[in-house]
Amino acid sequence: MKKEKNALHFQGRTASKPGIVSIVAGVLAWLVFIALAVYSASLSGAAESIVGVIGMFDMLFALVGVSFAAHGFKERDVFYGLPIAGLSLNAVLFLVYFVLYLTGMAI
Repeated sequence: MKKEKNALHFQGRTASKPGIVSIVAGVLAWLVFIALAVYSASLSGAAESIVGVIGMFDMLFALVGVSFAAHGFKERDVFYGLPIAGLSLNAVLFLVYFVLYLTGMAI
């Protein structure tokens, strides 16, 4: 197969390792969030306090994922799609947890 002369090629660019870590952290954090939500819903919202503690640690884990994504943006000659995806996953989850925290404080 012949290469097209006008095709855009990125030589020397690799995947961002902090971006990969950020995506893995984001997926794991979302899985923990879903598991906690299902468990709490199965008990009609009367889950033990350990669910809240795990949720707080998961919120911090999402914040760590945001930090890894930020480090991924500082690298040179890497594809930035992975840090963008990791930042999106982790930042949205952090905001969800933050809103849940504020809602819990208002009650």
